[in-house]
Amino acid sequence: MLLTLLALGCGPGTGGGGGSGTTDTGSTTQGDPSGDSTDGPSTSPGTSTTIGEDTTAGESGETTSGLNCMPGELPDCPLDSCLQQWEFDCFGCADNRLGEVSDPLCFAIEIGCTRPRLVCGDLPSPCDRVWAMGKESVESFESDDAAICMLQSLRDGIPGQYELMFGFMGDIGLVDIDLFTDGGGTVLMQYQDSCEGCPSSGYFGRSGALPLQDAAFFDACLTNPTTESLGDCLIGLDTWVWGAPPPVDWTPPFATGECVDLEWGCPTAG
Repeated sequence: MLLTLLALGCGPGTGGGGGSGTTDTGSTTQGDPSGDSTDGPSTSPGTSTTIGEDTTAGESGETTSGLNCMPGELPDCPLDSCLQQWEFDCFGCADNRLGEVSDPLCFAIEIGCTRPRLVCGDLPSPCDRVWAMGKESVESFESDDAAICMLQSLRDGIPGQYELMFGFMGDIGLVDIDLFTDGGGTVLMQYQDSCEGCPSSGYFGRSGALPLQDAAFFDACLTNPTTESLGDCLIGLDTWVWGAPPPVDWTPPFATGECVDLEWGCPTAG
């Protein structure tokens, strides 16, 4: 499997993932033995884009169509660049042996490390989800009030977790983004495809700690907000490809796009 890395500017920080919190397997460990890892953004099924080395599936278990369909326990994916994105599929395992394969297991089979998705149950959710709706660009918001709440809360340093989505809800899903902040002026981002009917393929991305824009940026966004201005402030893409991940170097416009550290874990509110 080809692994390509995207090196984006990161400020001072440490490599590897620290921090607390749980992953999306329900365990209290940082990684998921059948989940994914963070080696970098990927641009085609089975490849990851990161700045780094090749990783392959685990050593134990059955191999089908060149894939190790039962990889067993795998290491955490290192957070070694500011932005990471993977695309993966494990159709060989799904078609020939296992039937439908869960996203975390499929990631592990293809990428070779555990999917690092955070589940931060102790963080409050100050706003309803924000959904920028449209197949190829922002056509409307599910709730303008939720979009305004998110911008106000991030500006005012309200700790919590925020959900931001964009795209069209259909057979191939949309981009579903989680943002986590302790209110100290940075956010952690993770995103994945929201496609319940696609368990044997998908994508996952994450960031290190991204500084937020200054208050003046948010004030401008909140002055006479329209669908167009909210889209510019929250998504910042003129168009996108329905069903595809965002560009590998994409960050929300309300963040600066350059990491101040590479710690990975649930922030603590307060």
